Amino acid sequence: MNEVYSGIFHSNIKQRPAYIEFFSLEIDYTDAWKNSSEFDESLDSLKDWLKEDVQACLRLGLFAGPYKEQARQARLSISLLENGNIRLEGKFVAVHSNIVVMLLRWIVNMHHTPKALHEHLDAIDKEAAFVQSRKVFADLVRSVRLVSVEPCMLNDQPVIWEDWFSYFPMNWPLRPIWINGKQEPAVQDYLDDEQRLVVSITFRISIKIFLEVEWPFIAICDSGAFRDLGDTDDNGHDGEFEVWVREGGDNQELILDYCGIEYIGVIELLNIIANDQDGSIKIAYE
Repeated sequence: MNEVYSGIFHSNIKQRPAYIEFFSLEIDYTDAWKNSSEFDESLDSLKDWLKEDVQACLRLGLFAGPYKEQARQARLSISLLENGNIRLEGKFVAVHSNIVVMLLRWIVNMHHTPKALHEHLDAIDKEAAFVQSRKVFADLVRSVRLVSVEPCMLNDQPVIWEDWFSYFPMNWPLRPIWINGKQEPAVQDYLDDEQRLVVSITFRISIKIFLEVEWPFIAICDSGAFRDLGDTDDNGHDGEFEVWVREGGDNQELILDYCGIEYIGVIELLNIIANDQDGSIKIAYE
């Protein structure tokens, strides 16, 4: 992880449970950002993204693992504190602690314009407002504190991690099989954003669930939440990622273009649209 970000995150919670039922994060802003004309609009954007995208995906089963039936009770909230900072809380029956990893990455990306993206837009239109008002995380945020975490009482998996910044494997109901002579990537490996990813599925995708999760999932991917914080400034092509369903002979196929995210994101999407059906999933680059 980039040293700029690691110096800003603070927590006295060293042991990371596998599944949790509550967490609380606090973001301490710089005075310059709290007093800026953009602050209120930015806070509204944070609230919208949290509710419309992350909470929506959580309730469909994101990071739910074996507790998908309880996923609909997931609740995320943002509150403005008297000192102008914000508190972000999550309450669940059970969700994997990967959700905290996602939100830590999201906090950085929502308060930072990637250098590559800024240069890309600057080359197109130097006068654009977005180019003129580039955000730099360290100029906006003093610190992010993980204040509280409550382990899930339904899960007795032992505490084995201290890292709050990396995704860890889960016990997924479905585990995709890679073909083209490739071994399955590790959950933190990046998928190739220059090739089309084709997922062949033997069961029928619930189009209703797919349509519910499609845009929230794309928004999460575009936010940088499935990219390592060390690559934040290299994320220069937001908005290109696409996902859709096509008929592939006897099977349906899920297509992902310009993916470029960590493999865990694809596994989570597949487990959501599987909707607890049995079947096999094969992945290959086209």
